[in-house]
Amino acid sequence: MHRLGVSLTVALCASAFARTAGAGDVDPRSLVREVLTVNVHGADRHRMEVELPDLEATDIEIVPDNVRALAVVYFASQLEEMKVFAAADRVSDAFASGRLPITRGADASSAARPAPRRGSLPEPERRALYASTIGANNREFDALMARWIGAVATFDRVPPAPGSPEPTRASIEQVRRASKDLAENLSLHGYGAALHAAELLRAQISDALGLLSRPDVMSAFDAADEWAVIERVSAESLGGAPNSVKHRTLGTTGAHLLSLLADWSALTDSGLQAVLAGQPTIASLARAWASVADPVRSTSANVSKAELRRPRREDLALLCFDESGRLQRCKVTVKKRP
Repeated sequence: MHRLGVSLTVALCASAFARTAGAGDVDPRSLVREVLTVNVHGADRHRMEVELPDLEATDIEIVPDNVRALAVVYFASQLEEMKVFAAADRVSDAFASGRLPITRGADASSAARPAPRRGSLPEPERRALYASTIGANNREFDALMARWIGAVATFDRVPPAPGSPEPTRASIEQVRRASKDLAENLSLHGYGAALHAAELLRAQISDALGLLSRPDVMSAFDAADEWAVIERVSAESLGGAPNSVKHRTLGTTGAHLLSLLADWSALTDSGLQAVLAGQPTIASLARAWASVADPVRSTSANVSKAELRRPRREDLALLCFDESGRLQRCKVTVKKRP
């Protein structure tokens, strides 16, 4: 099984989240750079058949690479909601047609953005991938993510002073159980195209943000940073500005947390407790995510048992890359019990 070349470690999260918990504390540029250090190597990219582990087993095999790949997919999905890719396309088109007043300097011969990389995913295929892995075809994801985030966010709460109400605080068993359930879910939905798709998405994200953060592009839109460029382009030509703070925070914190989750599946209660106790900023990541999430979905209290069931074979709408590089439904088989 291929490994992701560079995983997002607890140490990286600690350096990026040396502050407190709210969405306003998130340094998006630092976190985006760290998300883009994930080097994904996809295997069997043109294989149209997928064999899943035994879905009736007590413990489903968790493939950490699948979970890490979906961390990148989750990040891309939030950038999609921010209209990052659409804004980059509009800026590139405006430059090519001479409608963007960029002052050319020493790099006068350079284009605003390199030509799209071979194999880049167009918007319809990106959205199909989101739906297949973390969206409409993974009905349990939102609930499992909410339960896991809620457990991580409350694990480090300090006991109250005598006479004060007892705050809700997750036990290490609740954190481990929520971690295992979400990791199993993402591992299953990460079979098929996810590894190679994450590699393509990472390159597309880098290209798009690289264009939007160019000083000449920011100057042309009188914008202080790339996020302001996105808001200006969206307001002027994409039907309205998105809630940038919400989706940027969900994307960066969520991607970091999901990348960490990939490494937690093999930990015992004591091992996981040591990780959380040694890196209290992990809880800050979770609280930052919860501070901007849908309030109905941001706490584990609203998650019903029915929403946490394990997916069946017929629930999985896995996608694979065909020989032409297009996403198609995979042929799915399940390992039989010996």
